[in-house]
Amino acid sequence: MDEVRYDRQLRLWGEEGQSSIARTSVCVLGSSALATEIMKNLVLAGVHSVCVVDSAFVQTPDLGQNFFLKESDIGRARADATIEYLKELNPSVMGDSLLLSPLNLSDEDLTAYGLLGYIRIFVQEHTIANNHEENGLPDLRIDKPFPKLLEMAANTDLNSMTLEELRHTPYILLYLIALQYYRKEIGDDQAFPDNYTKRKHFLEILLKMRREGESGSLDAENFLEAKTALARSLQKTEVPRHVAEILADPNVEDTSRCVQPFWLICAGLKRFVNEHGVLPLSGVLPDMTSDSKRSVVMKSFTSWHK
Repeated sequence: MDEVRYDRQLRLWGEEGQSSIARTSVCVLGSSALATEIMKNLVLAGVHSVCVVDSAFVQTPDLGQNFFLKESDIGRARADATIEYLKELNPSVMGDSLLLSPLNLSDEDLTAYGLLGYIRIFVQEHTIANNHEENGLPDLRIDKPFPKLLEMAANTDLNSMTLEELRHTPYILLYLIALQYYRKEIGDDQAFPDNYTKRKHFLEILLKMRREGESGSLDAENFLEAKTALARSLQKTEVPRHVAEILADPNVEDTSRCVQPFWLICAGLKRFVNEHGVLPLSGVLPDMTSDSKRSVVMKSFTSWHK
């Protein structure tokens, strides 16, 4: 018995109770999200073995209901995928799966011990709006800059600046200025560096805009920031696929019967996208080296365009 692994539960029911659990074999009919959650707790508790009986195959909706399943599991037997991941939680537990429909089991296969409870819950649709995105890309829109920011970049003359002013020029302006040089150099006024090879060429142009300091060094914090953020910042402005799928939902069109604020927001968002071709600007600028004057001006631009 692994006393370290089962330390907490040994305090509850002692070695005798844990030994009883360790001798238990459990067969679960079906591999739904609820069944998987039940099996997870049994496996973590240290039962002897778990067997899953299910004939279903993993489909796309399963990924949003069962946190064990991955996109690569689509098309696999759901019982096989479920038991594989469950066994990873506790290698001492044996696991098996049977590709059979639980509904086709005969009375001879089943024996009842004690009390069995069965609950089905029917609720209205529940929508969730998550305002926080992990590792979201910055919404800079270098390929489609709004007019005020484009005008600010056009009026920024790097050659007439002092070294101090140059080194406090926000990298979003450096991107827009370098983009003009990039397009002129390759002879395409619509070109955009949206892959590794193009971004490498763009970076060479960007770094040529640096100026040596008194020590002879070209290092400047704003250019280092521009280099670091290059791949995440130079992305084409498009409506993400998962957002487009939501906007295509029938509930977005039929808002007269819809009482969910979520779908009303989506309906308004779809009208905006149909008119402008893009999502509303987030209005959030990443941290970047800048003097206070230009920082305030840029933030006012992004706030106004939210």
